Parts: sequence; structure tokens; C-alpha cells
Amino acid sequence: MKLQKSIWYILLLIFGSVLYFLLFTYQNIQRNKESFHWVNHTQEVIKTINAVRSDLFEVESQVRGFVISGNTDFLDHYESRKIKLATEAQKLLNLTSDNQRQLQNGKQLLTFVQQKIDFQNKVYNAAIQSRVQGEDVIATMIGKRLTDSLENILQKMETEERSLLTVRMGKLENLSESRYLTSIVIAAIVLVFLSVLLISIIKENVLRRRAESKAVENETKYRNLIENSAVVVYTTDSIGYYTYLSGKCKDFTGFHAEELVGEHFLLLVETAWEQKVQSFYLAQKENQTKETVFEFPIITKNGERKWIEQSVVLLEENGKPSGFQCVAKDVTERKYGEKLLADAEREIKAKQEEYQARLQSILDNMPMIVYLKDLDGNFMLVNRQFHEVFGTTDKEVIGKKELNVHLDEESASKFMSVDEEVKSTLQHIELEDLLLTKDGERNMSIVKFPLLDKEGNLFAISAVGKDITENIRYQKQLIEARERAEKAERLQEEFLANMSHEIRTPMNGIIGMTDLMETTFLNGEQKEYLRLIKESSQILLALINDILDLSKIKAGRMTVELIDYNLQNTVDAVAAPFCLKAKEKGITIIKKIDQSPQFIIGDQHKLIQILNNLLSNAIKFTEKGSVSLTVNTFSEGGEMQLVCTVTDTGMGIAKENLEYIFQSFVQAGNDMVRRFGGTGLGLAITKRLIELQDGQITVSSEVGKGTTFRFQIPIQKSELTKSVNEVIAPQEEIDAKSLRFKKILLIEDNEVNQKVTFLMLHKAGMFVDIAANGTEAIAFLESGRVYDLIITDLQMPEMDGFQTTQYIRNSLQLQTPIIAMTASALRNEKEKCFELGMNEYLTKPFSPNVLFFHLKKYLLSQDEASQPSEEILVGDTTDLYSLQFLHEMEDIDYTIEVLELFLKTTPPTLEEISAQVQHKNWDEVYRKAHSLKSSLGLLQMNRMLDSVSGIEQLAKTSTNTSKIPSLLNNVLQQYQLVKPMLEAELSLTRKNTVV
Repeated sequence: MKLQKSIWYILLLIFGSVLYFLLFTYQNIQRNKESFHWVNHTQEVIKTINAVRSDLFEVESQVRGFVISGNTDFLDHYESRKIKLATEAQKLLNLTSDNQRQLQNGKQLLTFVQQKIDFQNKVYNAAIQSRVQGEDVIATMIGKRLTDSLENILQKMETEERSLLTVRMGKLENLSESRYLTSIVIAAIVLVFLSVLLISIIKENVLRRRAESKAVENETKYRNLIENSAVVVYTTDSIGYYTYLSGKCKDFTGFHAEELVGEHFLLLVETAWEQKVQSFYLAQKENQTKETVFEFPIITKNGERKWIEQSVVLLEENGKPSGFQCVAKDVTERKYGEKLLADAEREIKAKQEEYQARLQSILDNMPMIVYLKDLDGNFMLVNRQFHEVFGTTDKEVIGKKELNVHLDEESASKFMSVDEEVKSTLQHIELEDLLLTKDGERNMSIVKFPLLDKEGNLFAISAVGKDITENIRYQKQLIEARERAEKAERLQEEFLANMSHEIRTPMNGIIGMTDLMETTFLNGEQKEYLRLIKESSQILLALINDILDLSKIKAGRMTVELIDYNLQNTVDAVAAPFCLKAKEKGITIIKKIDQSPQFIIGDQHKLIQILNNLLSNAIKFTEKGSVSLTVNTFSEGGEMQLVCTVTDTGMGIAKENLEYIFQSFVQAGNDMVRRFGGTGLGLAITKRLIELQDGQITVSSEVGKGTTFRFQIPIQKSELTKSVNEVIAPQEEIDAKSLRFKKILLIEDNEVNQKVTFLMLHKAGMFVDIAANGTEAIAFLESGRVYDLIITDLQMPEMDGFQTTQYIRNSLQLQTPIIAMTASALRNEKEKCFELGMNEYLTKPFSPNVLFFHLKKYLLSQDEASQPSEEILVGDTTDLYSLQFLHEMEDIDYTIEVLELFLKTTPPTLEEISAQVQHKNWDEVYRKAHSLKSSLGLLQMNRMLDSVSGIEQLAKTSTNTSKIPSLLNNVLQQYQLVKPMLEAELSLTRKNTVV
């Protein structure tokens, strides 16, 4: 096959070479024709140039002869010569039009020829009047100049044409040389390929002869292998007559191969097996079974009986059986061994039955039910107690897989699966279930275990069981008692959670609105009222938190969270806000951190809570002097300890009250409540938090001199060498400028909380969509709206926050950051939020700083978050509006009039713009937007003005109008944000007018 392929390659190469040389010859002929064409063309051009010269001379000579002699015979052919001169000039132009320079020369030639003819006509007309006039015209030298110009052009054209001929012939010669070189290279390549192919043919021929020799050698080797193997290989036709037998058949049957060829294979089969064997192979033939294995006895030539195992392959031709190929081996010894094994098994079985009778006697006297099952799951043995409990007999049990003692199929299936588990693990398994006995339903404890023989092989499964009905009844009573206790605890927890939710929800509105109100213009009296509202809200919030913390501690639900954190940074963050409070009271804060490891492992959040409580009390009860905080670490018994001491120079605590101050709802004296307020929970919670970490706290005090609290808790040294991501609540105002133009989806059912959170976000320049429940939120997301972050309440109608998050993560496959906010206090609620895929958990009420702190964490990269903002902080309204222009006019009535007019006319104008946008009436959108700009400029509403200007420009040019709805949405949101502020400004201005 390879040889034929090489020959085909040679033929194709020869054929390609012939085609190439035919093409080469044809191209040479074409090039010769082209060379001849250009030579003739050049001669024709030169001939035409000479004809033009001749005609020009004749025309000039005839006119000149007429002028000199006055004889009209000179003019006999004048007109025809002029026509011929023009014709020859035009012919010359046509011949040279293939070259741009010749084309220009030809056009100049035509122009000068026409001028020459016109000049000769002028001489002729003048000579008719008088010879002197004709000579005067000739004397102007115009004719000579024209003749010289014509001769110059003709010479240029002749020179150019000869040069073109030289270039063209050179190109043709170069092309011919290139073709010849190419032909030589191709010829060389063809010779190389022919050589390679011929060598390949020779090698292939040698390899083919070697392969044929190897095939003959292999055939001989395999034939010898068959002839000398321990099995007999033979073939038969489709009826069963031998067609070939290997030489081994003599040892196998006593017959030579030649004696059996042509005989039927049943000749050797034992008479009693003939029908069975023939039926077996007829079935293989009829069913066209490819391969079978069958054992049967044969009778040899000398009458010996042998057992053979025969493998038979059905041979086919054109899809029909054509014969059998068989391999037979002697298995007589194996058959004899199997017979001996069967006899031994019968003897062993008899002994087993004897042992089983003895074992049965022992089992029957046991007070528990006992039974054995074989590996197929059948009962092998049961004791008397088994029959007495279930009311059965051996006949009803032995050999069966299961009895009718289960209440349902699930129970029966469980027992069978335990059997399988025991077989796979070889371990004992205990289970309990309700079974049907003759005395009714009883709880049974069953232990199933494997039985192994002396080689460690599993041969059965045994089970021992006892009635535990009374034990179960007692356990149920204990469980019911525990469930009642857990229910009571759960009701208490739900009560606290509901109380927290019902109080925190309005508290979120109160605190949020006070934060927002602080950003508006207030007089001194209003600011004082607002400060009192805020302080009262914070006190109430602290009381709620203390009650919930105490409840968690008492219920044992508060755990210790060990994390790596920076001790120095944590202490600094806690002390920072108290420095401001101390400065207001005129006292000094002294902070000292001794040589301690920079990073430790412990519960950072509980340390913050403990220090907050102790520092808060110290500053509250200190009127002058100082409050000091000392932090250090030391090792004790191989364990590192953190020691913190808070000392104040305040009023002190009487000795008789020291033993009570760590009790809940107790303060150091009844007058403390009247003078300083508080619930008396702070120190109780502090002590429990310290003890929860296996620490201890002590107090020493002297009335009139001050108090010292000292606590120590065990910690671990951290392996960290650089800062970790510590979560410490922000104490200073957060710059939210970098959050502008972020898109937020707010999911909240409470209208007050909607308003509070919306205004917080909107005043920071974010775009906010509000959904009253999860169903509305999902509709927003499925409609294609894209958000940078989602804020969701947890308890909502229709679809709560948990269900909403699960749908967003699993069904919509969105990874948008989700922050949970809730007023609830249910156990494990925070963990559930994180398990479902939420990113953060905020407890209402929260300050704008806390919200913006977490928004920056998830919306900005580390570089963006660390960049300083160039403009406003949260709480600044100068970018929303300014009444500076109105105040400069010093006319309160005018200010009131402008604000009233703006609040009255702006909503219908915005509604009209929205309607025109829906109808795509861009001219009207432009007109309305333009009319709105002046009032926005007067009130310096820069954000809204930018958006309206964008709408105006796009509507005016009717370009990119798809952006207008988005800009309009921004305008509507900005107006809703600024509207209550302007209404407040208007109300305040009216009051000032009354005053």
C-alpha cells in the first residue's frame, strides 16, 4: 500500500513538472509577442512624429511661397495639408496616451498645431490683401516661435518613446531571466523529491519483504504453540463435523487428528450426554451467541471417561453461522476434587448440626432474645425467649428473612440496613425500635454484632435484644420536662426579642431623624431640644442593650470568640471618645500601655465592652481630677494574662456597698440613681463578661478619694507581625463623599425606617430604590436593575429578609453585597444571616457613621476608601441647596415668596416633564427643563441643576435621549430629598418674620 502511494507521488510530481514547463513555454511566447508589439508601437510613434514634421513644413512652405511670389499655385493642397497636420497630431496623441508624460506632450502638441494653423491662416488672409501685409505678419516671428515649440515637443516625444521602449524591453528581459532561474530551481527541487521518493520506494520494498518473512515466521511459531499447548484446538463446520484438530488430540482422546477429521464431534461425547450437548450448541447457533463455555464428559478411544471444559466461538460469514472454533481442556481432576469437597461438606454439616443443638440449649436458657442470621439475611437460629416474646415457632422463623414484627416497612428496612452496616464495618451496632410482640407494642433495644470464624472471615450476624419499654417511658417523661423548660426559655427569649424589635424600630426612627435634623438650620433653642432627645434615646438604647446582654449571659448563650487583634489599636479606639467627654467636664484622661505584645489572641469585642463600661462609670462619677487607664501583660503558670486597671479621683464608694455593686440593678447608694441615673446593670454585665473568659475583677475604693477597678483575663500571644482587619466601630465622622452615585436597594417595610435610611443615603449622594418587602425587591432585580449594594430588614410581610437573600444568592446567582439591619435579638440570628450569604449585620438603631463605615467597606476598594475626599462630609447641605442669594437681598418676604413659589410650581413641572418624556416630545421636555433652571440656580441647587441641564441639552439636540429617564429619576429623587429641607427653611423664615 505504501509502495503504491510513493508511485502516485512520483506520477503527480512528473505531471506537475510538465504542466509547469508548458506554462513556462506559453508565457515566453506571450512575452515575445509583447516585445514585438512595443517595438512596432515605438516605430509607429516615430513615424507619426516625422509625418507631423513633414506636414508642418508643407503647410508653412505653401503659405510662405504664396506670400513671396503671389502665385496661388502654392495653395493648391493647402487645406488638405492643414487637415492632415491636425489628423497626424491627433493620431500621435492617441498612440502615446498610455504614458502620462507623453499624454501631456501630445496635448501641448495639439495646442501648438492649432495655433500654427491659425497663424498660417492669418498670414494667408493678410497676403490676400497685399503682399506687404503678409510679410509684416511673418516678420513678427510668431510663426518661428511656434515652429520651434512644435519641434521641441516632437523631439521630447521621440526621445521619451525611445526611452520607454528601452525600459519595457529591459523589464521583459529581467522577467525572462527570473523565469529561467525559477525553472532551474524548480527542476532541482523536483529532482530532489524524485530521489527521495525513489529511495523511499526501495526502503519500503525491503521492509515489505521483511514483514512478509516475519509473518511466515509468526505463523509457524503460533502453529507450533497451538500444537504443543495443553489444550486441544479444533474447528468444525456449521453442522458439527471436524475440519481441523491440533496434534494434542492424540493425548487427549487417543485418536490421531487424521482419524477424526470428517467425523461428527458427538463421536466422543458420552452417550448419556449426547442430547444435552447437542441441544446446547444448536441453541448457540440459532441464537448466534458469540462465545460459550460448557463442561461435559467424553469417552476416549480406549474407553476412558474424561471431563472437559470447552470454550466455543461461533464463526460467521456474511452474517450467517459458518462453523465453530473450539478450545477444550481436561478438567477431570478438578471434577474429582469437587466431589471430594462435597463429601467433606456433608460431614462438616453433620458436626455443625450437633454443635448447633448444644448452642441452642444454652441460648434457650438466656433471659434475652437471641438470634443468628446468615449473610443472605435468613434466620439460622433463635432462642426460646425469642419465641416466647413474639409467639413464634422454629418452622415460622428459620430460613425466613423477616418476620411480621415491624409496625411498617420503614422499620423493617432499618433493621435490614443495620445488618448490611454490620457486614461492611464488622462492628457492633445498637438500635432501638418499637416491635409487635404477643403482648402488644414494646420498645426493644437490639445489639447486632458480627460472627467471625478462626480465619477472621464473617460467616453470620448475631443479635441480642431486651425489652426497654419502661426505660423509654421514663425517658419520655424526662424529655417532656426538659421541653417544658426549653419552651419557657424560648418564650422568654421571644419576648425579649419582640420587646427589642418593638422598641428598636421606633428608636431607629427617632435617632435617625435626630441625626438628619442636625444637618438642617436650627436656632439655639431647637438645638438644645434636639440634644435632649438624642441623649434620652441613647440612654434608652443602652438600657435595652444591657437587658439583652444580661439575658444572654444568664441563659448561657454568650460565647467567647478568640481572634487575633492589635491591643494598642483597640485600647486607643476605646479611649478616644472618652477623651472628648473628659475634656467637656474638665478632667484629664491618662492612658498607659506597658511593654506588651503588639498582637494578642482573645475576645476583642468583649474587651471593648468591658473597658467602655468601666471608663463610662469613671468619667460619670468624677467631677474633677483625672481618670487613668493602665494596660499590661504578664505570664503566670505558663499562661499569659492581660491586666487592665481603671482608676478615678471621683466620689468613691462606701465600704458597705462594695459587696453589692456587681449585682444586677444595684448602685452604690440610693442617691446615685437620683443624681446620675442608670440601671445598675453595667458592672454586673462587666463582671459576667470577665468571668465568662475565666478572668476575675476586683474593686478598691475610698469615699471622697476615688475608685480603682482591676481585672485580668487569660490571653494568647499571636503569631501575627502586621495589622489584621479589625472591626472597631467608627468613633469619628465618616467622610461619605466617595459613596456618591452608588446605587442602593433598600428593603424595609416600616415607613419611618424607610424615610430615615433613605435620607441618610440620599444626602450622601447615593441613588436609592425602596422595596416594601422581598417580593418587590425581587421584582426590581428580575427587571434588570443593577445595584451596588442591598440593605434589607429581616422581619417583613410576604417575603422576609432571609427568604429574599436565599432567592438572590441561589436563584438569581447574584453576588451583590447584602447588609442585614434588624431590631430583633433572636439567638443565632446573626449566624443565620451569614450562612445564607449576607455580608454584614447591623442592629437598629444605628448612626449614619456606622452605616457609612460598612458601606465604604463593601463598595470601595482599599485605595478608594483611603483617598481623602475633596468636598463635603455627611451632614453638609451646601451641595444640595443654598439660600445665600436670597439672604443677601435682606428681604424676608421675598424669601418666603420665592420658597412658596418654588415648592408650589416645581412638582407639576416635574410631572409635565415626566409625561413628555413618556411621549418622547423632546421639544416640550427642552422647554420645561429650561424654564426650571432659573429657579434652581437662584436656590443654588447644584446637583439638581446639573441633572436638569443634562436633560435640557439632550432634549434640545434629540441625541442620546435614552439617558434622559435616568437623569429625570435623579432629579425626582433629589427633589424629594431637598423638599422637606426647604419646607423647614420656609417654616423657620415665617417664624422669624413673626418674631
